[in-house]
Amino acid sequence: MAFSIANDYLSELKDLDIDTLVLGCTHYPLLRNTIQQVMGNEVTLVDSAEAITNYLSCLLPPDTDGQLGNDSFFVSDNEDKFSKIAQTILHNNFGSLARVRLFESWFKD
Repeated sequence: MAFSIANDYLSELKDLDIDTLVLGCTHYPLLRNTIQQVMGNEVTLVDSAEAITNYLSCLLPPDTDGQLGNDSFFVSDNEDKFSKIAQTILHNNFGSLARVRLFESWFKD
């Protein structure tokens, strides 16, 4: 099913005969294999999050004492689901988690 949906969404890009496709949304890397299969091996996929991480690592000072900073995550919904996924991916070491209500800040003076 994912292949069929990806094929439908990407058909115009396939018709343009592109050589590179930037995966610009956070969930696209989860579909990387499917997207690659749809686009073909001649198309290079670029994970924008990975590219930004590589770029920022050149700008940040090197870690001198082996200690990492503290991470804070802000979600607009499904804190429990995010927390479970983050614990799995980050091995129970993901810092603080806070729910934000974006719309509330739009109406304050």
